[in-house]
Amino acid sequence: MAGEHSSGIKFVENDNIKGYVILKAFDPGGFAFAGKAKSPSGRTVFFKKYKRPGGAAPWYQGFVTYQTELKRLIQSNPAAKSLCYEFIEFFEMTKLGGAMPLRAFYQVFEWVEGGKDLKKVVEEIETHSSAVPWDQRIVFAKVMVAGINALHRAGIIHSDLKPENFYLLPDSTVEAKFKLRVIDMDFSIIEGRKAPWDGVEGYVGTPGYLSPEHLAPNSVPKKASDVFTMALILGQLLGDGHPAGKKMDQYEELVKTAKLSPVVIRQPIPRVSDLNFLNNVINSALRLDSTK
Repeated sequence: MAGEHSSGIKFVENDNIKGYVILKAFDPGGFAFAGKAKSPSGRTVFFKKYKRPGGAAPWYQGFVTYQTELKRLIQSNPAAKSLCYEFIEFFEMTKLGGAMPLRAFYQVFEWVEGGKDLKKVVEEIETHSSAVPWDQRIVFAKVMVAGINALHRAGIIHSDLKPENFYLLPDSTVEAKFKLRVIDMDFSIIEGRKAPWDGVEGYVGTPGYLSPEHLAPNSVPKKASDVFTMALILGQLLGDGHPAGKKMDQYEELVKTAKLSPVVIRQPIPRVSDLNFLNNVINSALRLDSTK
């Protein structure tokens, strides 16, 4: 077998790992190696191998246990399950020999062809506001909010919401012509349960989409942190753009001083009779104090 099981070494094409054959290896991300693979049954899948935590990390086993519970919560909630990537399996492998056993953690998800992420939609809107039909943008916004609401009801905080983490699957049978999936939940948080990386690694987030809790010392993201970030994305989908506007390089200071530009939805939305009220609700989500 060409593949090995050390967290620090990426896999390559034709590696065979527990019957999964790597068809194409992607550029590694910060936390995992990823690729397109063929499963033992012949199904094409998205295959991930974690490099953080590595097998020798003191929080490795806690991370595996945490991921097991995270997946159980998603799978046991029909709404959350339908709005997330299909999860196929995860497993550990250990290679014996040398100074210590080499352990690695793998996850397998559905493979999707021909889709795009919400970032591309936002970029199309920024290029020309009419590039994406208004009705379609409304549907994307509704499904995004519904998806995060489903995760919250399942007791899960995404913690790294951004347009790239909403994936659009082509589907001509639905109104928006795409189905939306919530993705990239490797470091999502289970509500009321301390994350195994707490105090070791920072909580994952993305510049330009960090909540006040991400920016505050010793603070842990919570459901309100996701709501804050969703309000930013709603500004991009339905408003005049990201509330930081052309001052994205000053984003953290704008958040900390509550000087983000307000989100203003100007076009009518079916069954919404008071856009001023809706705008007030969205902008309330951008307050520094999450209780307000």
